[in-house]
Amino acid sequence: MRAAAAETLSWVRSQVGHAAPSVVLRNAAAPGTVMPVAGLGTDFDFCENATASGNQSFDAALLWLQLGGRRFDGALSYGCDRGVGEAMRASGVNRSDVFLVSKIGPGGLPLPLGYNETLQQAAQILAELNDTYIDLLLVHEPFSYWPDPSAAARAPSTDPACNLTNPKYSTSGCRLSTWQAMVELWRAGKARSIGVSNYNSSHVDEIAAAGLPLPAVNQIQFSPHHGPTHAPCTCGHSTSRPTPDACGNSTAEVNESCSALLSYLAAHGIVANGYSPFEGKADGGSLLTEPALLAIAAAHPGVSPSQVVLNWQWQRHGVVVNPTATTEEYQRLNLDFVDGFALSDAEAAQLDAWPQNPPPSATTTARKPPPRRT
Repeated sequence: MRAAAAETLSWVRSQVGHAAPSVVLRNAAAPGTVMPVAGLGTDFDFCENATASGNQSFDAALLWLQLGGRRFDGALSYGCDRGVGEAMRASGVNRSDVFLVSKIGPGGLPLPLGYNETLQQAAQILAELNDTYIDLLLVHEPFSYWPDPSAAARAPSTDPACNLTNPKYSTSGCRLSTWQAMVELWRAGKARSIGVSNYNSSHVDEIAAAGLPLPAVNQIQFSPHHGPTHAPCTCGHSTSRPTPDACGNSTAEVNESCSALLSYLAAHGIVANGYSPFEGKADGGSLLTEPALLAIAAAHPGVSPSQVVLNWQWQRHGVVVNPTATTEEYQRLNLDFVDGFALSDAEAAQLDAWPQNPPPSATTTARKPPPRRT
């Protein structure tokens, strides 16, 4: 295994010019679990769990592996896991050298939370990937389609704590029941590590108070427009979609900035993983064409605006990244953003102080999602 790992590391260097950095996972993670910092987001259009050439998930995943990429960020709700699994087998890359991430729970399909639901969805993910284990399994969001009776009717949970029509319904109870199933999957070896997504510190505190293993990873929205000063950092769900309950009423939900949440995660040994790194302005403008960002990139010859953003996230804030890209040009940029240049303190501080998009509210509609770099 060591020889195979050394051979793969050498091959990665030949493709991207350096050994891609990784971070060690702790808490609910198998000993020695290492997560590549650069990942490929797989929330592609028109996946439909197809595997033939011409399907975005298969083609983009195969290209990523050929360029030296080793981590994939997926979700059952994306419908792209099957194409990723097929591409991994077609690539000839050893399975032990690939880091597969997927998610159970809400995110575009009727996938409620709950103990049995978690076990069933994990089994479905493994079937889609055609694999016996996943490297990192996440809870997509800490609410079962948010407290919305109409959504509950479309996606009823068999777990009393997660079923809005049951007198025992409890948002915290639902999270803990779901997490207990996640721990069972981890201890059974079906997931080498487990984590959460869109959780604030109060949600993680629930896990600690219950005496359960803490997550290895928390995946949150993070970008210059949703950066360290953004508050709340997470409302418990993707802020690109509307929600009837806005951001809740607890102090953590309303006032916790991303900087505060990142500090909390670091103190508890939880790796922060950012999504939507290139989120543009709330009015739909593109981050990557904003003059101030272009000026920072221009000060570093051969460096693109996207590399500036990814470098800032990782080097400045320790946030692991997984932007979506389907072309060779963009995938190469998303792999090679660490070596060769460093942002000055003034440049990093400028990105820290970027204009922040407003948080969602019950009266706002969903912001247009960031443009896909394809």
